[in-house]
Amino acid sequence: MLRGIRDAAIDAAEGHASPRDSGADTIPKIIHQTFPGRSLPREIRESFENIRGLNPTWDWRLYDDDDIIDFIKSNYAPTFLRYYERINPLYGAARADLFRYLMMYKCGGVYLDAKS
Repeated sequence: MLRGIRDAAIDAAEGHASPRDSGADTIPKIIHQTFPGRSLPREIRESFENIRGLNPTWDWRLYDDDDIIDFIKSNYAPTFLRYYERINPLYGAARADLFRYLMMYKCGGVYLDAKS
C-alpha cells in the first residue's frame, strides 16, 4: 500500500492533481463539511445553519457520498478513487478523512466536522 500511495503522490506532482495556486497568502473563505446523505437530522441541519450564520461572507459547501466520488473523479487521477473505494464503507470516518485531505489540498479553506 505504501508504494501505491507514493505512486499516487508522484502522479499528483506530475500534474494529475495540484493544489490551487491563487498566489494569495490567505486561506480561501470556504467552509467544507460532509454528511453521508442530503437528508439531514435536525441537530446537524441546525449546526450547519449556525456555522453559516456565524460566517456570512464565507462560501459554505456540503458534500454527500456521491459528491465526494464526483469530486475525486473530477480532480484526481483514477488511482485516488481506487484508494477511496478500498476503504470499507463501514469506516465512513476514514473515507471522510481521505476526502478531506484531497479536498483541502485542491481547494483550500476550512474543514469542519458535521458536529462542529
